Amino acid sequence: MTTGCPTRTSDAEETASDLNLYLRQMATDFHVIDDLAPKPHSKSPSPAHFNPEQREKELKFWEQPHIRVLSYATVGARAMSFRSGCPAPMLATPLDYAAALQSCGPAAGTDIAYRLCYRACAGGPFAPSNPSFGKITRVLGLRPPEPLELWDNDGIVNTLSMLWPIGETVLVQADHLDIVGHFQLRRAPVARAHSSFEPARTYEAYDALGSTPKLKPEIFASVWKEIFTFAAAPDEWAHRKKASGGSVAIAAAATGG
Repeated sequence: MTTGCPTRTSDAEETASDLNLYLRQMATDFHVIDDLAPKPHSKSPSPAHFNPEQREKELKFWEQPHIRVLSYATVGARAMSFRSGCPAPMLATPLDYAAALQSCGPAAGTDIAYRLCYRACAGGPFAPSNPSFGKITRVLGLRPPEPLELWDNDGIVNTLSMLWPIGETVLVQADHLDIVGHFQLRRAPVARAHSSFEPARTYEAYDALGSTPKLKPEIFASVWKEIFTFAAAPDEWAHRKKASGGSVAIAAAATGG
């Protein structure tokens, strides 16, 4: 890309090189994708695919050195609803996709990217036969609709699959990209204060998945401040920790037809 500015051209070429490397690495290493699959795709499964005996052994290992655990789970707006206690139907027909495109009812205020991602994740193979879930011990910010269902997710990952069976688990109403900082449009700072050159990119963050309610900056800051305090200052964490909202109910598995 030629812009007439050597610095911007150099920045663009560096970015293009980084993107090409990222795509090439994605094409040759699918270990992370395999972790997200319900069944292992190799002879050396990751901890994500432990059987009950392996999981029990793992949890006992965590108890030996008394490892402290703090987890955060995210749940997005329900862009659509399904039968309580049951997995959502798999996406199978064009009508299923057409329903995901609609922006009325509970989906009002969400964008098409979030609705499609939410529907695809809701219709995944997560089932009541999965091992027992951990408990949500605290809610940070707004409380979500209750009870949490098997099809609740954050647009990318099933929410109940995030509940680690031990330690404290905090629930946040946010989509998968909100929680890593992409919840609002934010312009990139000017890197060269004494230069007339514009930054190589216009924005450094985006609301990549348009879910509702919008994550508030103070909640985002609270999550990451809590994580830092828990990891770096355990004594301070013990004094600062405050319950806000209590536990959240999980839907019982439905029986019968």
